[in-house]
Amino acid sequence: MRTIVLASSLLALAAPSWSTMLVSQYVFQNGVDPVPNTFVVPHLSSSGISHTGITLVGNDSLFFSGNDWPVGSFGGAYFEVTLTPDPDYLIDFSTVEFHYVVGSNETYTTGLFSSVDGYTTNLGDHIDPIGIQTWDDSLAVLGVQSSAVTFRLYGFVDANTGQSGLYAGNASFFADSDPMVFTGVPEPGTLGMLAGGALLLACRRGMKSLAS
Repeated sequence: MRTIVLASSLLALAAPSWSTMLVSQYVFQNGVDPVPNTFVVPHLSSSGISHTGITLVGNDSLFFSGNDWPVGSFGGAYFEVTLTPDPDYLIDFSTVEFHYVVGSNETYTTGLFSSVDGYTTNLGDHIDPIGIQTWDDSLAVLGVQSSAVTFRLYGFVDANTGQSGLYAGNASFFADSDPMVFTGVPEPGTLGMLAGGALLLACRRGMKSLAS
């Protein structure tokens, strides 16, 4: 039986007010596991949000949550999602934040970690009382990344009763500007065309000067 306190439910559904750009979004769907990606900016791909180490009991358009969380400290239970840039593109995390809402029947502690440093640095450490809490964790310390970055939202509870996890129907990455940076160089064929064009232009200018 679901007993999570749903105070301020409509407020929890609102996107963060600071954000100017939606980078990637994951919308909960009835019976769909993992949570699918439903929006992503060009030149970026992402996995769905999966879960490890918990028994999923809330799996609908509002909840993606479960029980059997570790008690008292982080363990092997977490939600996970991976962002991957296209070839010749970088992800600039300098203004990116991860927006998510959690709900719990017990005090629920969460920590956001990434594969960049082997899940060592806690990017968002929160102690969530019973009920609903909304968080926007900055990813600026990750800097610029040229390969896939996996995020894990670890959790533990004070007592393993009821259910805890993601709430409010979606989780999203937001940024102040487009985080995708193109770094590619022209292919050899393209470079040859550019060089040939420059040489032809120089020859025409030389002929024109001789004629005058």
